[in-house]
Amino acid sequence: MLTASNTRASQLLKPYPQYAGITRFRDSVGDAWYNAVTLRLEKRTTQGLSYQVAYTLSKEQDTVPERFGSRGSVVIDPNDLSRSKSVAEDDRTHVVTTYFIWELPVGPGHRWANGGWMAHAIGGWRLGGIGTFASGRPLVLGVTASNGVSTGLGAYANVIGDPKVPANEQTLDHWFNTAAFAQPAPFTFGTGTRTYPVVRGPKINRLDLLISRLQKAGASSVELRMEAQNVLNTPQFGEPVGNLTDPNFGRIITGTGERRLQLGVRLGF
Repeated sequence: MLTASNTRASQLLKPYPQYAGITRFRDSVGDAWYNAVTLRLEKRTTQGLSYQVAYTLSKEQDTVPERFGSRGSVVIDPNDLSRSKSVAEDDRTHVVTTYFIWELPVGPGHRWANGGWMAHAIGGWRLGGIGTFASGRPLVLGVTASNGVSTGLGAYANVIGDPKVPANEQTLDHWFNTAAFAQPAPFTFGTGTRTYPVVRGPKINRLDLLISRLQKAGASSVELRMEAQNVLNTPQFGEPVGNLTDPNFGRIITGTGERRLQLGVRLGF
């Protein structure tokens, strides 16, 4: 609450001038829409092999960004959230997930090397994997609103061209057409939207593998595990820089997902 006898003229222009500020805390606002179709192929365990492949085609829209997972999009008018309706920040149009488990056909009870000392020496191996393949998320831009007064109003960039670049010209240093966006004029909302689904960030291409061997001796067991995360060593790049005033605007400068190998032994008794 304001307690001073004098205050700035800009404070008096706010919708609730008697308050010095308002803090939002986990407020339940906004709407979301999710439409999808999922196809799944599943094979239950037979002859030591089981697997599942699932494909999802979806579209998610909302009027406000996620409270704890926002990538930087803003609401331009808190009194009319419909003006901020767009494709959600985390929307991924195509998603394929898969897993498989294969007990190698060697050792006791299997087709090959199923007897004698050889069966116990090389039997008991299992190969498994998890794969995730998905399209990228929509572009999010950051724009500084020039409304003269801190009223909670936001702004979007002005769209003055085609944000997409030809696939053969898209690089990490030129992910989209930066000349297609401009800073909005003061006291305007801009002509853009919260997100730009015509430009998508990097895809997800990840495959993890596990090979393990379980050896039992009475009530005790020993398991040897060898894990390979991102076994194909496919780079998982970050999102392109979306701040219009950043010198790296339009570039991808972050990444992760290098291949990692891990060896472990597990004792059970």
